[in-house]
Amino acid sequence: MKKINILFVVAIIASVMFCGCKKYDEGPTITFRSNVKRITGEWKMTKSTRNGVALSFNANDRYKINKDGTMVYTWVVGSTSTTAPGTWEFFSDDDSLRMTRTYLFVTTTFEYAIKRLSNSELFIERQDGNDLYRVELEKL
Repeated sequence: MKKINILFVVAIIASVMFCGCKKYDEGPTITFRSNVKRITGEWKMTKSTRNGVALSFNANDRYKINKDGTMVYTWVVGSTSTTAPGTWEFFSDDDSLRMTRTYLFVTTTFEYAIKRLSNSELFIERQDGNDLYRVELEKL
């Protein structure tokens, strides 16, 4: 009887791991940390594309995402660092990310589809007219 119970538990764990636990198109397959815990932290941009073509970006650009829904976007031009405070939130059953930032009294909101959210990587995409923008970030 014990062997049957053990096999049953193993079968359930295997089916959970290989069937339908993958929330985002590019993974991870399974995680025990909440979306908020995974997204909270400081992120640096590692790749930016428009329609699959690489865009130039500054590797010093950063997003500091706080647990309370606030964030700070920092970009560097030459030796000058500029920051824009903002907010973030999950929406659409946590499949999407809305980021709003304000700089010089101008507020901009971007909505992204989350493609990957792991403890160390965040891949997001947004459609703007005919253009598909993709940003890949790595946690510091």
